[in-house]
Amino acid sequence: MRSLSAVLALACAPFAVATCSASTAADSGKDSTEQVAVVDGTPITMGELDASLGTSLSKLEQDIYNLKKDRLDAMIGDKLLEREAAKRGIAVKDLLAAEVTAKVTQPTDQEVDAFYEANKARLPTAPDIKSQIKQYLANQRTQALAQSFVASLRTFQHSGIRSLEFT
Repeated sequence: MRSLSAVLALACAPFAVATCSASTAADSGKDSTEQVAVVDGTPITMGELDASLGTSLSKLEQDIYNLKKDRLDAMIGDKLLEREAAKRGIAVKDLLAAEVTAKVTQPTDQEVDAFYEANKARLPTAPDIKSQIKQYLANQRTQALAQSFVASLRTFQHSGIRSLEFT
């Protein structure tokens, strides 16, 4: 079974409650006219540096935002699972076993065959490919069920969740 954080990261991703902002020169308190270097008496400003980085900087800032948002969502999910497990007097792994793992239905041979037919051009030829597909489909179902369970905990506990802005 996947680690708790990995399952939660996937389960929590669509349910972000955090408000976030990307870090830029203006956000970090640096003035765009601030000199970051001087070459032969000619200054290079923070604004010029940011402008020269263009979309590369924006993409990195978006990636940082997404990493923080996803990690925060996973941490919130962890806390909600811990709280629910404590309320029931069981361990988190037992809670996940009861609410997720035990409820996963195994893919049928027809579902495995349909997946294989739809994706055979992209799949490797391996003697055990159908068992690998069956495991993949079961994992997809487990993740979806875990996501649904954490969403139900979020809905039930929404008033107790408060996220602060981060950069």
